[in-house]
Amino acid sequence: MYLPNAKNLAKYFVTIVAGTALCSGFITVVSYAANFVISKI
Repeated sequence: MYLPNAKNLAKYFVTIVAGTALCSGFITVVSYAANFVISKI
């Protein structure tokens, strides 16, 4: 009973971490693109 719960918890944790990293990278790319566009104007 404990092992599947631990496995699900690990999967959930990895999903959260990956999602956070993805969002963080996306925000970084968007802000970089915005700065690039503003510098071109």
